[in-house]
Amino acid sequence: MTLTELRTKYKLEDGNYEPNPNCKHCKGAGERPIKSRPHEMTFCICLFVDHAASDEIGSMLGQLASKELKRWAKP
Repeated sequence: MTLTELRTKYKLEDGNYEPNPNCKHCKGAGERPIKSRPHEMTFCICLFVDHAASDEIGSMLGQLASKELKRWAKP
């Protein structure tokens, strides 16, 4: 899909970059499965971050989210 199509599908106001064909998160699709709900899709970080940094930033955000989810799940 193109950036315009993804903006429409996900009702995004932002997104400055076409999907990164080399993105390790979406493999160039511009969207990826949600880990906790693998049959549902969401837009990818590569639409918002310069492609030179999107893989690293996406991984860092994923690690932070996992850490926070674990922290909030503790009784």
